[in-house]
This record gives sequence, C-alpha cells and structure tokens, in this order.
Amino acid sequence: MVGRIASGRYRVQVPTAMVWILGRIYCTGTPQDYAAVHALQNKFSVVPLSSYGKPYTPPPGTVDPNFDMKQRCVIRSMPWT
Repeated sequence: MVGRIASGRYRVQVPTAMVWILGRIYCTGTPQDYAAVHALQNKFSVVPLSSYGKPYTPPPGTVDPNFDMKQRCVIRSMPWT
C-alpha cells in the first residue's frame, strides 16, 4: 500500500479499475436543501490512495465495442426489493 490514510478517511480496496458509490442523502426538496446536498456531494472524492492529497486526473477510459447494452437493460429492469 502506498500513502497514508488521513483521520476520518476510509480505504476501500477494489480488484478492478472501476468502483460505484451508491449512497443516499435525505433532501426535503426545497431549494435550500438542494443547495446543501449539492455542497455535500461536491466534497465526495474517490482517488487512488497513492494520489491522496495531490491533484489527480484519471486515465482516459476506453470503449469496448463488444459491450452488450441489452444486458445492461436487463439488469436495470430487474425487480429490486
């Protein structure tokens, strides 16, 4: 592992170059609440630990022309409970 984890931060190790962050922030729907939520979301950051505290630009992504978009639609239509 390269780098140190600052207090209040969490290290999440993933086996791939891609991660998803799924979270919920309660909002009442008022303009003030939306502004507060957006300010909080702007503080979220995911970087390699070796780049923590430094400017980071992710490498350019690549598009796989063989990726099956139909499979993605099937996953989206699954009944989540």
